[in-house]
Amino acid sequence: MTSALAADLASAVDPVVTFGAALRSDPEGWQAGFLRSVASRVLLLCARQVGKSTSTAVLATHRAVYWPGSLVLCVSPSQRQSDELLGKVKACWRTLGRPVAPAGESAQELRLENGSRVVSLPGTESTTRGFSAADLLLLDEAARISSDVYVGVLPMVALTGRVIALSSPGARSGWFYQAWTGDGSSWERHRVTAEESAQYPPERLAELRQGLSPREFASEFMCEFVGVTHAVFDPAKIAAATCGAPGLFGKGYR
Repeated sequence: MTSALAADLASAVDPVVTFGAALRSDPEGWQAGFLRSVASRVLLLCARQVGKSTSTAVLATHRAVYWPGSLVLCVSPSQRQSDELLGKVKACWRTLGRPVAPAGESAQELRLENGSRVVSLPGTESTTRGFSAADLLLLDEAARISSDVYVGVLPMVALTGRVIALSSPGARSGWFYQAWTGDGSSWERHRVTAEESAQYPPERLAELRQGLSPREFASEFMCEFVGVTHAVFDPAKIAAATCGAPGLFGKGYR
């Protein structure tokens, strides 16, 4: 067995190996646990810029490459956000050397010759209802996806597919908040604050605390849901606090 074949087999078995090959680094402990989870319903509540969308993009790439004929759907509140997640999937696939040849590629879709498809969709009921039997449904910024859209997309994976809902916290309302705080065991939950991520050294956290109000810091970096449905943050302030150099996937490490 050649070393290349051995590496590919290892990646097929373990998405953590895929992560290392794509990112040229080992995942953090929480990322490895998330990538190796086999739960059919997963909630990922994370601080800003800890790598949640990057980890999810690796998982989507792994599914599309190693499970022929898979349908992966990326759903976000807007088309732009969904396209960004799809862009990370494409970047991962390219960094891995395009292990499966493309059958077609556009701004909203990646089709592979093994029959797999990764499609980006905006979080509107009309655009998501046209799909069925998805193998992996990714709900990005899930706390900001409406309950109507969530109810509309859930039947796509009702039988055998997986749902990964990733988000920073939002208001104390909506389906994501209810799923996170509910007593049921139907969801596997992963919570990652800035203090628990290697992306934020202590000195950086100290700077963020000084630049934001306690409520802003708690919501954006400590995974605490806010108490009202209206925006309470200055977008420019949040953007300034979280900006950084572009990462491997082009638009930072989310």
